[in-house]
Amino acid sequence: MEVIMKSFLNIKNSKAATILLLFGGLTWPIFGQTDLSYSGVISLIGTFESQWKNNAPQTDNVMLGNIFQGMIANNSAEDSEGLKKRLVGSLSTAKMKAQGTAVGDTNEAQLLALMYYTEQSVVPAFIEDTTLRGRVGKNGAAILKAQDGFWKTATITNCIDALEAYPPETAAGLVKVIATTWYQGAAKIYEDTDTSWASESLWQIYDDIRTVELARHSLAVKLLANEGLVTLPTVTYADFAYSGWPSIPITIPPAVWTGADLADLVRLLGNPYYKLAAQKQLVNMIPGIVFIQ
Repeated sequence: MEVIMKSFLNIKNSKAATILLLFGGLTWPIFGQTDLSYSGVISLIGTFESQWKNNAPQTDNVMLGNIFQGMIANNSAEDSEGLKKRLVGSLSTAKMKAQGTAVGDTNEAQLLALMYYTEQSVVPAFIEDTTLRGRVGKNGAAILKAQDGFWKTATITNCIDALEAYPPETAAGLVKVIATTWYQGAAKIYEDTDTSWASESLWQIYDDIRTVELARHSLAVKLLANEGLVTLPTVTYADFAYSGWPSIPITIPPAVWTGADLADLVRLLGNPYYKLAAQKQLVNMIPGIVFIQ
């Protein structure tokens, strides 16, 4: 079967799309005049939410697939966080699980779970430089420790492999959505939220750290980084634009390859999307290894 793949990373605010994506056994059809603009995705999420308010879990994998594609298409920082907040911010764990069951597609149910369990609202919308300096301390150690523990929770590790079901370009777009967080104390209409420079700096710190943490626990994301599709920062900064204080660097523990990854790399040799990338990494780790086609 010919694989027809369209990268959505460059179609932000497209008014409509008539696209059929065939991802091996995974199909995300986007029919006719489905609107993948930011407002169009908000409308889809509104339909998703209204079904829960009416206790009618009827969202199928087509609707959820369209929402995911729209989230990738609108992948700027503000758009990603606003859409993710709307999608999972009002769900309870029970409703999320029931929705996954209603969808009936293991890949999309796992991705919904991953977005739900990785949601965080840890950055106040409007803080001053003194608060930012207090949160960061000398080197961001408290934030790093908290994020390390957060990403090790079983609810996340149990669905962390969800990205392996998606082609690299699609998965790279999803990384941004999964890693993003949203502001505490946001306006009812999220886009109307007033933020300070200090809050925006703290948001970026969390975004950088969460992206690397996702890679530290997801083999697919580490392979995406190997291929240059995802950037993993090694350092992030607390910037004090208002006061002019010196920036505080925060060194982020890297996502490294270890012997513990070997079994999963071998497993990915059977994955059509990550087979070649897994082979290259195995060659790096085991010089002289031979693959029998």
